Amino acid sequence: MVDKKNEHDLSMIDFSEAMKDDDTDKRKNDAKNHVNKIIKRKRIIRWLIILILILLVVLYFVSSKSNINEISIKGNKYLTTKQVLKEAGIDYGEKSILHPGFLISSDLEKDPLIEDAKVHKTLTGRVTIDVKEHKLVGYYDEKDKTVLVCGDGKLIKIKKNNKQFDNIPYLHIKDKKVLTKLAKALDKLSVEMISDISEIRTYPNDFDEMMVEIFMVDNHVVRTEVKGIYLMKFYNKIIEGLNSNLKCINIMEDTKSAYSANC
Repeated sequence: MVDKKNEHDLSMIDFSEAMKDDDTDKRKNDAKNHVNKIIKRKRIIRWLIILILILLVVLYFVSSKSNINEISIKGNKYLTTKQVLKEAGIDYGEKSILHPGFLISSDLEKDPLIEDAKVHKTLTGRVTIDVKEHKLVGYYDEKDKTVLVCGDGKLIKIKKNNKQFDNIPYLHIKDKKVLTKLAKALDKLSVEMISDISEIRTYPNDFDEMMVEIFMVDNHVVRTEVKGIYLMKFYNKIIEGLNSNLKCINIMEDTKSAYSANC
């Protein structure tokens, strides 16, 4: 027991505030540790997801499903499927990832016959190539080359005697001015109509120097002005209404009429 007379010699310490501060620090540390655990757990989960995705990607690319197993080519009228594949630089069984679509398109568009090429690919190994070729309206020979004439007047030189272009007419015309006008006139006809023409020659006369003589596959001969060639889209109806024994058909552009005669 403390003697009352010595009370002034004693001092007291209150630990309550210090204990409160200690509890606060402990709660802060616990909260911080809890947050750190959550962050660490999320980081581990994130890396696990990344590793699983990488594993799935690796498994996909080593499997046959990543190979090119189906190729569909559309729009080619003059180039064969084999030629398009060669220009595209792809083949069955190859890894699709090694042939990006934009590179395939770029390689195809290097061919002078191809105006545009679009490539669509799927994860199942299917490749679809949609090509747009220049419309050909005729051809002629020039030394050791065959010159293909496009509907827009563009000329494409290829190796001579290429049999794949037998479905377009041979042009006995070398005058570039006449050739350009003729190409634009023929461009108004369908590909099917153009394939029914075997040859085209100029047909000089006293009335119009731009008249041509068009030899048809069915042995008819059509004579008309270059500007009247578009009327040949009615060719089947014209021959139905004329004498089939008279093989020469004259189409008049100014009167929008036609008549047959002996050649």
